[in-house]
Amino acid sequence: MYGRKMRSMLAEITKRLNGLYENKNMLGVDINTILALRSNRKFERLEETSLLDESPVLGREKDEAAVLEKLLGDESCNQNVSVVCIVGFGGVGKTSLARLLYNNEKVKDYFELTAWVCVSNYFDVLAVSKPIYQAVSGEDNTPPSINSLQEKLKEKLSKKRFLLVLDDVWNEDHQKWKNLEKPLKGAPGSKIIVTTRKAKVASAMDNVKCHNIEILSDEDSLSLLAKSAINEHNFDNHPLLSLAQDIIMKCKGLPLALIAIGRVLKGKGNDEWDKLLKSEIWSSDDGEGDILPVLKLSYYDLPLHLKKLFAYCSLFPKDYLFNKNKLVLLWMAEGFISESKRTKTMESLGRQYFEDLLSRSFFQHSTKNESEYIMHDLMNDLAISVAGEFFFVLDDKMNVNGRNEGCSELFSLPVSFAKLINLRHLDMSDTPMLDKTPLGIGGLTSLQTLTKVFIEGANAFKVSDLKGLVNLEGHISIVGLEKVTDPQQAMEANLEGKKGIVSLEMKWGEQFDDSRNLQRECEVIESMRPHSKLNKLKILNYGGMKFPSWFANPSFDKLTKLTIEWCVNCTHFNGNAFPLLKYLKFFKSGLESFNCPNSVERLEIWKCNSMTSLNLSHPVEIKGSELLSIHHFLKRVD
Repeated sequence: MYGRKMRSMLAEITKRLNGLYENKNMLGVDINTILALRSNRKFERLEETSLLDESPVLGREKDEAAVLEKLLGDESCNQNVSVVCIVGFGGVGKTSLARLLYNNEKVKDYFELTAWVCVSNYFDVLAVSKPIYQAVSGEDNTPPSINSLQEKLKEKLSKKRFLLVLDDVWNEDHQKWKNLEKPLKGAPGSKIIVTTRKAKVASAMDNVKCHNIEILSDEDSLSLLAKSAINEHNFDNHPLLSLAQDIIMKCKGLPLALIAIGRVLKGKGNDEWDKLLKSEIWSSDDGEGDILPVLKLSYYDLPLHLKKLFAYCSLFPKDYLFNKNKLVLLWMAEGFISESKRTKTMESLGRQYFEDLLSRSFFQHSTKNESEYIMHDLMNDLAISVAGEFFFVLDDKMNVNGRNEGCSELFSLPVSFAKLINLRHLDMSDTPMLDKTPLGIGGLTSLQTLTKVFIEGANAFKVSDLKGLVNLEGHISIVGLEKVTDPQQAMEANLEGKKGIVSLEMKWGEQFDDSRNLQRECEVIESMRPHSKLNKLKILNYGGMKFPSWFANPSFDKLTKLTIEWCVNCTHFNGNAFPLLKYLKFFKSGLESFNCPNSVERLEIWKCNSMTSLNLSHPVEIKGSELLSIHHFLKRVD
């Protein structure tokens, strides 16, 4: 029986291999070419940010003082900007040192303008100039041509003493550097910090001073390992001292390796420390440098289910900003996450797995967006290394931000879409032409993501069709609310019972004509009270004479952002019901006066011509137009 079972399995495997072989021939794939490309593929770098992370920075006091002297020194210089180049190999702490300097209080006081830009090995003058301009200007949009971009950049930096950090530079081309630095001229004393693994990079620059960052001393290495592995300052009088001393010799003074090994050994006893110390991985020589074998120990320590999740991330291009929830959905789509036998959903299990990888330093927090993460460049190298037998990226010029998260020509979904009874996520973001929701989607009770729905007539999607979608979470936009003919249908939607929805948009039609029943609109919005966990709310084109009564209910203590546009008939607003509101915006609304909530930090009021008074009891950032009371308010605050 065993023999028959094995023969059957081998026959199935052989059949699959033959199928793959036939597909290879059909596609014209040459294995030798792929292997050659793989062997020549350069490791890609992921961007680091200026934010100080939780990992301890030890043993860099002398380095910090030496570079600080170069930054703040008053040496005479014919140039109005000079370069300080921090040189050292991967994992030694160049970026960490640059972060310490960037966040140093003396540095912040000395320079009028500071900016941090990750460069990496793709050094195109236009591509590098864009993030520099965005960093110093605070603007997302950049001029389209290199000429106009550099003119604008020169204007922004002119007569200002600035500090610019260019992290992870690989360019050795002198002419490229000359072209990049043309607009980088500020007031005397301006500095550029460059971090690089290659000493030759400095030779491409003019007026440059180098600082070579060395490996950590044994004492500092022990302290860093102790902080990472046992949450202590050192191993004094600790039973693991002898093993720790042997391990730091293996890590060769590299901070990233020490932190990674410390995370592996955290909570483990002498036997595990001794086993790791004797691992053959220390002596492996795969041509990938000294640190990758060390980092592989942290990979090998992962449970099997986390190994494949981490290896999958090798497919993402350099500078990629990971969104945790979207990455989890990709893992699910690949079949990497199985439904838990317990009460956890695949989504919550995937988020737990991501947090496990984050806690082991395979990911780091990004400062660009609170919901996004990055991978250290060496962790990216590690992912490529361990996944090389399973994945291969043919296109190294993939869009680095993955923003192209759309279907611009899609105008409808097929009616048969409603047959996908197990569908859990339907993200229709960035589909500007889409204006219909297939009838029957309300029956897809497994849906957790449904980014927008369109309300239509009696024989199409109705707002009451939302009632069965009890698992919805995240953001939803409900468009076409002027077509709701019976407020009872809005009540049946039961938004208040959908506690997973944290961002809600309610949108009526743009035409304010005789077809609009303003009293009914009041009743509809009254019936569409969301759950109190809501943190973002946007109301557009609402024609009612007043806001709903639940606006005055203090239970909405999670709401931080409120936007009201084209609500032309509402003259009064009570913001005191939202105790944690941080951002409030009115556009083309009929407000005459209102009290601004004490928690608001940013207030925008645009084209609200009816407004006559604005009661502000605290300083707040104001942006808008046609506000007669702003000048008076600012004088009063001063």
